[in-house]
Amino acid sequence: MTDGSKSCLYSNIGMGAITKNEIRKWVFEATEDCFKRLIAAQTYHTNEHLTKDQALAFLDGRGYKTTISKLYKLSAAGEIPSTKINGKLSFLKSDLQEWVDQQIEHDVSRANAGKLLAESAMRKENRETNL
Repeated sequence: MTDGSKSCLYSNIGMGAITKNEIRKWVFEATEDCFKRLIAAQTYHTNEHLTKDQALAFLDGRGYKTTISKLYKLSAAGEIPSTKINGKLSFLKSDLQEWVDQQIEHDVSRANAGKLLAESAMRKENRETNL
């Protein structure tokens, strides 16, 4: 920049004057984009994709005992979150944890429904014996 201009560069490709701030902005945006991609890639790998055997162990450790056959059936029916990577069944650990939590909530709801039904039957029985 020997022409006396300290605030802009001149381009020979028809873009006109480009300021240092514009260059800084582009570099920042490109760097930020690279970091986002790097973090996304790390998240992908640290989000832990589990094999079917690892998924079985994970589920078993959370009180949901199942078999490989049942796991395949649940996966094929879309009842459990899964994907195929290189033709092999794969499970995201976070998705499995969310699925287990939903199963527990469902089981608790069913247990509560059973309890309410039993209480209702007891009340009905008490009314009938009091008549």
